[in-house]
Amino acid sequence: MSNRLTLARMARNLTVLSLIALSLSDLALGQERIEELPVITVTSTRSERDLMNIPISVGVVNDFEYDREPVMSVADMLSDIPGAFVAGGNQPGNRKVSLRGLGPEHTLIFVDGVKQSGFMDTYGATISIDPSNIERIELIKGPASVLYGSDALGGVLNIITKKGAGSDKAIGFSTRLIYDSATKGYQPQAAVYGSVKGFGYRFSAVGQKAKDRDTPRGKLLYSDYQHQDYSGQLSYAFERGRLEIGFEDFRRQGGLTPLDFTQDNAPIMDPALVASYSRTIKDDRKTLRGKLVLEDLCASLERLTLSGYGQKAILEVDPKNGQSQSLGKNGAEYQGLGFSLQSEWGLGPHQITLGFDYDKVKFEDNRRRDDLPTLPLLNYQAKGYNLQMATFIQDEWQITQNFKITGGLRQNWTENVLDRHSQAPAREKAVKENRLVASLGVNWEFLEDFSARVLFSQGFKTPTPLQLLTGSGYLLPNPDLTPETSDNYEVGLRYFSRGLYLDLSLYYNSIKDAIDYVSTPYGNQYQNVDDKKNYGLELAASYLIEPLLLTPYASINLMKVKTVRDGFKTDHNDRAEFTGKLGLKWEKDLGEKTRLYLDANAEMASRSFKETFNSATNTVSRSAIRPAWQTANLALSLESQTAWGKCLASLNLKNLFDQDYIPVGAFLPEPGFQMIASVGWEF
Repeated sequence: MSNRLTLARMARNLTVLSLIALSLSDLALGQERIEELPVITVTSTRSERDLMNIPISVGVVNDFEYDREPVMSVADMLSDIPGAFVAGGNQPGNRKVSLRGLGPEHTLIFVDGVKQSGFMDTYGATISIDPSNIERIELIKGPASVLYGSDALGGVLNIITKKGAGSDKAIGFSTRLIYDSATKGYQPQAAVYGSVKGFGYRFSAVGQKAKDRDTPRGKLLYSDYQHQDYSGQLSYAFERGRLEIGFEDFRRQGGLTPLDFTQDNAPIMDPALVASYSRTIKDDRKTLRGKLVLEDLCASLERLTLSGYGQKAILEVDPKNGQSQSLGKNGAEYQGLGFSLQSEWGLGPHQITLGFDYDKVKFEDNRRRDDLPTLPLLNYQAKGYNLQMATFIQDEWQITQNFKITGGLRQNWTENVLDRHSQAPAREKAVKENRLVASLGVNWEFLEDFSARVLFSQGFKTPTPLQLLTGSGYLLPNPDLTPETSDNYEVGLRYFSRGLYLDLSLYYNSIKDAIDYVSTPYGNQYQNVDDKKNYGLELAASYLIEPLLLTPYASINLMKVKTVRDGFKTDHNDRAEFTGKLGLKWEKDLGEKTRLYLDANAEMASRSFKETFNSATNTVSRSAIRPAWQTANLALSLESQTAWGKCLASLNLKNLFDQDYIPVGAFLPEPGFQMIASVGWEF
């Protein structure tokens, strides 16, 4: 049997390599003319700006890239951006993003200006939106606390959704079906949209159902999941502004895979040996948001933006024993309400942004263990709220035509309040904090199509109510926790013209009072125990060879993370010092209305491991060793315009040679050879 499997894999690999060779051998036939590279506009400074004219490191992903290479999660769309790592806990399907060696809890997520709260999850907020609804993703790397507030210590994932206002049709319709071989999962999508006399609309529905993940080690038990995403947008554009209203209803269920299955590259364990596991029976989020934009109100006030949201989220987890019998129920519910008022002023050479943010989230945490009903740590009800307010100002000072200074300040006020705890009334208290942070950047277009940038920015992250006050299970709260703070220094260079795109960044980030999970004689607790320094080099480059329509590209990341805890210093923190992606993209017109696209690439990471110090025995130990890994991938897509609309078909082949690996920052093994196939129609 093993010989037959080996021969089958060899035949599959030879077939894939033959497809690549046949495709590349036809490159000389592609003599199509290319157009000038477009201006890339981003909103990373909370206002629309040309990418070449900002001092921040930003990566951008557009919807057409998803059309060509479909993926099953938003996080997987970011693989071309250096410094971005797709991380996953033990909840498959709930992938998250970490930046520059920091965990996903340091990445702040916005969807159309609405913060995705994740303070009941110390591993970061859930990305509760399907990739098919996304128009553009902007990934801001490095502390962005001046403009976006706490939690943006590592950066910001800013998601802009599709809207009907951009359509040239009164009514349009799109549908797609995606299949994932690794989970035997299907994802149907449908959307209706249009624009009439200033009114725009878009309504969409997406579903996904995945079975247990297949990996080179075997089937990853309890990794099945499913979700549904219903969303809508209404807008109206008038002479001096626009009004937008949107909603989203996201519902998710799935498994929580025991981490014992995958420790240190060991084979997946026999499920009979698992003492317990959990099922997420409800992970729902409902959001209503609105935005009013007024423009040219007076000679100096160029734009006034008022946005607000209401959000309700429910999480219910069912712990089970090895015989799949329920042991109780853990549940959390929170309701968020917030608004932002932002004004943009043009005062000669100064572009000033002035604003106020308000965000309040009420939470209720309920835990019950039927097998241990008398243990207070596992049976309680807790209520409270988290309040964040801030004022911010940013000045973009155009000193000369090619030289600009951007400076900003943000004053933050936070309050975490525990109103009630059924088993520990002594914990009921309020913890308040205020923090002023600043940033200063320089952007210099010293040559045509070249821009250099220098940036200093401060960051901070406040502890969550769970870490400060409520605790969780065997986790003790720590009301003495203080915010993590950081100073970030960055220099960069961009070039974007004549088919060549180049973005180089060098950064250094120093974090004080880093919060980490610590075992104490009284129980587990989060404490301010670490000082961290992370520094590195990021390079994104691509070049369009005009006669062939061939684009070689590279995404390179070199990174070090150093920590100091109780006098022990180490730069081995389970972070690969090198990660990269190298590839070739090619496009060819097959007639007037049909276009072929190909992307062949390889991803790789160096070895990593973790060093820890045992103060009791005065010894250093290494654990969680991850070997170096490399994978090869191939994506093919075909787009054809007919009288009945546009037809799309794509095939995304990942991990062609069935490698066994766990990515940086993740805990679960990735699928082996994986095929994601998609067919769609739009008119």
